[in-house]
Amino acid sequence: MIFIDYLKQKGSLRLIIGEFLIEEYSSLYYWTIDRSFMPNDESERKALLNVIHVLEDWQIYLRESKISKNVALLPFDFSDEYLGFLKVDFSKNNNVFVSYCCTRTIKGYSINPSCWRNFLSKDNITVEYSSEEIEMPYLEIEKGLIHSIELIKSPP
Repeated sequence: MIFIDYLKQKGSLRLIIGEFLIEEYSSLYYWTIDRSFMPNDESERKALLNVIHVLEDWQIYLRESKISKNVALLPFDFSDEYLGFLKVDFSKNNNVFVSYCCTRTIKGYSINPSCWRNFLSKDNITVEYSSEEIEMPYLEIEKGLIHSIELIKSPP
């Protein structure tokens, strides 16, 4: 399972992989100031719409990666000092192997979240931290993203 929700009281997104085996956070700050998505708005609403936009694009990219049996890198935590991302490896067998990674090769502030695919064109990404890999069926990722999008679209 992969699940992303919005913690309003913290102003953060929370990413959960597996049954709370990996839990990471992303401040809404860079999602809010993204100049490539609704550039004249810096509201919480804009940030959440940006998150939905990115998660929907992740779904498309993951389907493409599944067909080509590639590794998908999905940026999540945009920070001044690092970029945190989800690594989804389709190359090993019928299941996927998911881990959470960080790099300092690319700083989170250098990428607008809505233009996350630009991150993929960067050469020589040095992974400086990687969680353990968690094996799961691809369908769990797809269902988790659908559920996350629905939840963010209709907060309590």
